[in-house]
Amino acid sequence: MMIVWWQGKGYLTFVILLSTATVFGIILQAVPLIEDTPYYWAIALASAAAINWYVGCRYNARKRASPKYALRKLLVYPARHRTMSIPMEGWSPILAAVATIIFLYDIAT
Repeated sequence: MMIVWWQGKGYLTFVILLSTATVFGIILQAVPLIEDTPYYWAIALASAAAINWYVGCRYNARKRASPKYALRKLLVYPARHRTMSIPMEGWSPILAAVATIIFLYDIAT
């Protein structure tokens, strides 16, 4: 059993991820000329990361006083909207890393 917690509108991270994957899945099923490969799922995760970064930065903009933070303080700070104790936009590099791994796996095979 997996426990997931959020604060504020942090649940939107999962909504963005699931809806992006759903849209890409529908597109892959609807267009018969496109072959279902991991490459397209890497694009779906990268798109989810970009959308999540934008939404997370927008919702947590008031909590960050200065844009001159180090990367660690940009991704881990007491944000109002968090998912599993990580700010919403902090999940975007994780999603992008998973997308990169999937893309590299697809190239290697």
